[in-house]
Amino acid sequence: MTPELLDCLCEPLTKAPLELKDATYDENGAIRTGRLVSTTGRSYPIVNGIPRFLGNVRIETVKSFGDEWNYFNYTDFKQNWLGHTVASTFGSAETFKGKVIVDAGGGSGAQTKWFAECAAKHVIMMELSHSVDQVVASNLSGLKNVDVIQCSIDAPPIRDNCIDGIVYCHNVIQHTPSVEKTAHALYALVAPGGEFVFNCYGVNDGPGVLRWIASNCWRSAHSSTSSTGGRFRRSSL
Repeated sequence: MTPELLDCLCEPLTKAPLELKDATYDENGAIRTGRLVSTTGRSYPIVNGIPRFLGNVRIETVKSFGDEWNYFNYTDFKQNWLGHTVASTFGSAETFKGKVIVDAGGGSGAQTKWFAECAAKHVIMMELSHSVDQVVASNLSGLKNVDVIQCSIDAPPIRDNCIDGIVYCHNVIQHTPSVEKTAHALYALVAPGGEFVFNCYGVNDGPGVLRWIASNCWRSAHSSTSSTGGRFRRSSL
């Protein structure tokens, strides 16, 4: 965990500040272990360089996802990602250069790795499953500008209005208990001038936020299944 991440972190539900205690560091100055203590009295451990926000989260609900990411590693699909996902959403990978990017629901860490390789300033991956200790650790090994947080993306432990780059959520948001709640929680992280970019599997004639998104935002052309999403910039005014 980079010391820079501390400036972004807060308690997931209350957004209360956190204080680092009992920290140990590696030879490069990264935080390996410790505790993040909230003004509310709650404490969150840092294990193997990853802050863990699992207090009220049912992690067993994502066990199958962790098993999948640990078995299937998609790092060989970078060119496909650049040619389809990136090209159809951002135009080119130049969009990522020098920016802080949050990869919400990062899975195997493949896209986090690619963001970093595309010269992002800092990439923060949020992932709830146990993949963070296996395939993610392997994929992100050696990268200096990357952090991993084990947490639920519907209650992100990142301060509101903190990310002036991109909050990115690719084909994950529909797996959360409430798409609308998660979308609001992720958009709240975006600082003026930043963007919230996401897509999700479409629901034919579905009610609520998914129907609105399908009617008012772009339809992704790169997916082999029906997919809807949006790209929302927070005004700098």
